[in-house]
Amino acid sequence: MGRGLSDLQKTILQLAYENHVSEGRALPQYRVLVDVEKPPLPERPPLPEDPMEALRAAFHTDDTAYWLAYGEIQHQAWEAAASPLRDLLPEKLTIDGGSNAIIAGVFATEALARPHAEGLTARGASARVKGIYEDWADLYTHEVLIAAFGFDQYRKVHIDGRPAPLRIYKEQIRAPVGRFFDRSAIGEGQYNTAVVSVSRAFARLEERGLVVRLYAGYEWMGIQLTPEGFEVAASLSANTHDNVTTLSQ
Repeated sequence: MGRGLSDLQKTILQLAYENHVSEGRALPQYRVLVDVEKPPLPERPPLPEDPMEALRAAFHTDDTAYWLAYGEIQHQAWEAAASPLRDLLPEKLTIDGGSNAIIAGVFATEALARPHAEGLTARGASARVKGIYEDWADLYTHEVLIAAFGFDQYRKVHIDGRPAPLRIYKEQIRAPVGRFFDRSAIGEGQYNTAVVSVSRAFARLEERGLVVRLYAGYEWMGIQLTPEGFEVAASLSANTHDNVTTLSQ
């Protein structure tokens, strides 16, 4: 396993694996969803015309029955959408709360999920694949720069009015922070070359289906291991005495 990977790519997988295991993180999953049009809300009884009476009525109205009725309307809409697709759906309907869609299946990889979504689409359903990831990444760019490139010229922060190196915040190393290093101390050219190398390594690993890239503009970038990536990274870590290879700067 890991054939054809560069030293940097192997190091990235090992670092991500160590974080993943030590933090007990979950692997990504891929849901195939069938979108169902959300039914309109049922009409409420009209409020009194007098503003004060309307305010009192609004505060004292028990909405339980209203929302129970709407829940039944939603359930009927899901059942109607599922009826012609029953042979392609789980026996028990489950709804993706964030999108009012039926969960038609859960898969370990996008490659496995895609054909199921295409089969549902061929039957006239509005089907799509949705990746479910942890909130944070298994590994961030700045972690690779620290471990693999040896960058330790940290940007200064202030504590109680006194400058202190950002490195004292150990917990912040495992967080999606933005500008982390003192680029002038490292050298702009050297820093930029390293960042580009890490970015390209992330992209190559994603092309091979070993990671999923997560990012937010230019502030940070990270990756999460896919199930295939987890297996490759576990194999690399098991067969390597020194888990991290420090690259020459």
